[in-house]
Amino acid sequence: MNNIRAKFEEIWPVPEGVYWFDDMYESVLYDSDALEHNARLDTFTRCQETIAPVMSLVDEMIADIRYRAYHDADDEDDEKSKALLHRAKQILGERNDR
Repeated sequence: MNNIRAKFEEIWPVPEGVYWFDDMYESVLYDSDALEHNARLDTFTRCQETIAPVMSLVDEMIADIRYRAYHDADDEDDEKSKALLHRAKQILGERNDR
């Protein structure tokens, strides 16, 4: 959860007067700020959990493309595989080979 919360806070910084306490945001001044931030975090968390299986499949596809890119004998297919792998890395923001 902390990793998801860290990602969330990169996108939606914690408002002034709101702090993390006992697994939720609390507010010193306005409860509505904390309630709104908790609702956003809940939605963000659900989205992260929903997309995880999809990203797993994408990772498998990238591994397959990577294998074919480096093990196929046909140069034309090899170049296509490498180009597809490069595009997949761009889309996913992957900078380093795994």
